[in-house]
Amino acid sequence: MSAAAIVWAWERRGLGLLPRLVLLALADFTNSKCDVTVPVVDLYKVLSQMTERSAAEVESALQELADRALIEAAPEGRGYSLLADPRRLSYGCGTRTINQRGKNEH
Repeated sequence: MSAAAIVWAWERRGLGLLPRLVLLALADFTNSKCDVTVPVVDLYKVLSQMTERSAAEVESALQELADRALIEAAPEGRGYSLLADPRRLSYGCGTRTINQRGKNEH
């Protein structure tokens, strides 16, 4: 988990409820380079479970976040990155990942 990325996500303004919740969920799974560490194959499922919204709603929120230049899709469909400069995140970054069974690992 990256406390710095979560603080960064909270500081973004002008977001609706679901996009903010999705951004916070993504921030919760970032590494020190602000890459989201959830395997893409599990991403919609994990975000749907965390937000209690459908995969379609999550996909729409992800698109809004990308349109607002807060996240970007990684090349070759490997996931997403937060568009935060990891060097400017004042708290440093730790990691939290989701394994293939959907269990948290620290």
